Amino acid sequence: MESRVETNPDPEVVEEWLLESKQRKACLSLYVRCEVMYDGRASASLAAGDRLVLTKPDGSFVVHADSGCDPQNWMPPGASINIVDTDPVTISATRSDPNELIRVTCEEVYHASIMPMDDDAELNLEGTEADLQDYVFENPEVIEDGFRSTEKEKETAAGPVDIWGYDSNGEPVLLELKRRTAGPDDVDQLRRYLDHLEIEVRGILVAPSFSDRSLEMLDKHGLESREVEPQAAGRDEYHSLSDF
Repeated sequence: MESRVETNPDPEVVEEWLLESKQRKACLSLYVRCEVMYDGRASASLAAGDRLVLTKPDGSFVVHADSGCDPQNWMPPGASINIVDTDPVTISATRSDPNELIRVTCEEVYHASIMPMDDDAELNLEGTEADLQDYVFENPEVIEDGFRSTEKEKETAAGPVDIWGYDSNGEPVLLELKRRTAGPDDVDQLRRYLDHLEIEVRGILVAPSFSDRSLEMLDKHGLESREVEPQAAGRDEYHSLSDF
């Protein structure tokens, strides 16, 4: 597919290419020197530095520094991405649920490229939810110190729960496991299990990552989360964030 690259593009070119990337469902990459401001669930700012800015056809927006694999700032799919000023080039990424804004003010645009991408393949992960269940059951410390796992697929009025156990205080704990990013539906599933129990039970959703909405729902309903990575191709170990 046709792609284009330009060094030191004019602001008008950047504005034109951003619009074109939306129309062509293409990725736009910009190497820039910029300041970054975030406002939403908190407030944060980054002083001027050289960064890579990426916009994707699904509305994802990412700002990368020159080290590390995680972005310094990002907006998930569905964001509205626009040029709000051309002197200097200023890019905004916004969304409304929750209300968040990233504003990137570019002192200089070194390089721009636009590329339509054809990628319909799905990631094939090694390991199953059952593998994750076995691992957590046999290594309860990845949930928290003192946790004891006692039963898998414990039957409840709402169906079998993944893992049942007890914390260091002897309080019952129910674990619902997901091998992918947990979302609002997974929180609802955990709540249904708890609603059908006749005793007070701690509910913990376990997944490699969580959507922003799922974390908000967990907090709202007094539920907990634990990040545990499923086994991936070529890797024989699981990790929780507490390992890093």
